[in-house]
Amino acid sequence: MKFINKLKIYPIYIVVGFLAWTGIAQADLSINEIMYDGAGADIDWLEVYNSGTEDVDLTAIKLMISNSTSNHEINGQNGAKNIKPGGYGVIVVNSQLSDFTKVWQGSSSIFTSAFSLPNLQDDTSASISINKGDKNAPIDSVTYSKENGASNNGQSLQLIGTNWQESMPTPNRENYLNQVNNESIETDNQNMTTSTTSSTSKSATSTNSVNKKEIVEELKIFTKIITHNVVVAGVSFDFESETKTNRNTTLMTGRYVWNFGDGTKNEFVNANLFSHIYYYPGEYLVNLFYYESKGSFKPIATDRLVIKVLSPSVAISSVGGLLDPYIELENKSVYEFNLSGWTISSMNHYFFIPDQTFLLPNKKIKLSHLVTGFNQNDLSYLMIKNPAGEIVDNFPRLVVQTGKIPVSKISSQNKIITRTIPDTPQVVSLKEMNKEKEETNVIDLSNLSANSSSTAIKIPNQIYSLVGLLVIIIIAMVSFIFIKKTKDIAQNDDKSIKADDFTIVE
Repeated sequence: MKFINKLKIYPIYIVVGFLAWTGIAQADLSINEIMYDGAGADIDWLEVYNSGTEDVDLTAIKLMISNSTSNHEINGQNGAKNIKPGGYGVIVVNSQLSDFTKVWQGSSSIFTSAFSLPNLQDDTSASISINKGDKNAPIDSVTYSKENGASNNGQSLQLIGTNWQESMPTPNRENYLNQVNNESIETDNQNMTTSTTSSTSKSATSTNSVNKKEIVEELKIFTKIITHNVVVAGVSFDFESETKTNRNTTLMTGRYVWNFGDGTKNEFVNANLFSHIYYYPGEYLVNLFYYESKGSFKPIATDRLVIKVLSPSVAISSVGGLLDPYIELENKSVYEFNLSGWTISSMNHYFFIPDQTFLLPNKKIKLSHLVTGFNQNDLSYLMIKNPAGEIVDNFPRLVVQTGKIPVSKISSQNKIITRTIPDTPQVVSLKEMNKEKEETNVIDLSNLSANSSSTAIKIPNQIYSLVGLLVIIIIAMVSFIFIKKTKDIAQNDDKSIKADDFTIVE
């Protein structure tokens, strides 16, 4: 009977032991970082930390905020449920999850809940607590006010030792100032280990204590632009950056402001990989400004780089015939070309060059008609364009003439630019030659007199107008004199007739 009674009691011990173990595991959970009033778009979140040796199921924990009487449920995202020993979990407002992931990309162990953190006035405070379901028995609780900082400046409140301080947000990572302090302590310990081998260990220890303080005060941050120094106009290429402290800690979040020197700029909150296009050849100065947080106004690290942009040197070197209407492309430069996004087009068809197609320096490649789908008729006129839509080359391309002839060039803005070079070989397109020939065969009816003889002296049109006016004046004067004279003769005849000159017949 005693044995049976013991068996009945053992399950109770097991349950009590399990609950005690669970309570111990959950008791190791603490609030570690709070973002309650971010600069600009307000994204509320808080971070919890598992300081224990066992996993903690965060979805079994409740969240209590002082501006609410509800015990909020916590839900895991993307299968997240447990926080591993030494791990972090970020709890984000349900409606702000997408905004959070845009700003802090790469964050793992994300949870959501239906809560909000109040933006505090000068004389107010708020509290956050986590519990196992009983509001009156919190696992951890934090009360904060505006005096602690992190109010509308892009910073977050972080637990540094036993105090709450504002610093650069580090969701799902060790708090920023803790990273700095740990690096300093580690460096100090290394110095102390080295110094104990000398005979002056006491003085070295004292010196190291000073060094520890100096290391914290002299923390420096450096940022670096990572990209190509030489690129091609109209072709996209990648930019990225690397930001580190003088203790070799890599920073992934902050505010990265890029100025590309071509009238464009960009801004990121992470050290993202992105692409850019320069549309014209030249040398451009790129500047990168790194700010500690999104709300900071003064950069704490900068870098600059001059990028040389070359004219594209890809050409259609030749084409095939009826049986094999291929298209041959040539790279006339000493740099490798990435033809991703380039197109070849005829009057009726076009072909997109596949991504990651490279044309080696001073080399040629042939594209089969079985790949492009072009036929012999398509080869009568071809154009190759870069990803920006600019015409890099066409075919048939150019012929050579000499003499004083105008040379026209179509720019990327479809404007005609004309220049004349006397008595030197000139390059003219076939289309322009045909147009010039047609123009020479047109008779200008407005100037027939000037074209009547190739050797005749050209008389300005104004002379003909003056001569015509003079002739009209002379004719008018002669007519007037003639009419006046006729009238005078008639009057004289009337005066010479007398009465005696008439005889009455009947």
